[in-house]
Amino acid sequence: KLIQTDLGNEPYPLDHRDCEMTLKQFLLPSIPEWREHGVEPLMGLVDGLYNKILTLQIRLFSRLASIAEKVEEALGLTPLQKPTPDDKPHNNSASSKQSKA
Repeated sequence: KLIQTDLGNEPYPLDHRDCEMTLKQFLLPSIPEWREHGVEPLMGLVDGLYNKILTLQIRLFSRLASIAEKVEEALGLTPLQKPTPDDKPHNNSASSKQSKA
């Protein structure tokens, strides 16, 4: 219930068919009373909450990346090249370990 209180009436940050949607309504519409129903519904709620938070985070990061691309374009910056299958990811921690050895 503390999480519900902390969420307050913060508006849901993305488009939603219910334009009055809040984070509390989206993430935790209700909390089952574990004393009556046992911990299983509570565990299901936590699992659902985790998935909703991850989905929301991915959508927010995607929107942020899209906005950043538009800003870069407006500033005349050239877009980054799309990686090819032959490109290897940079791993700074591995290279710093090798340089110390």
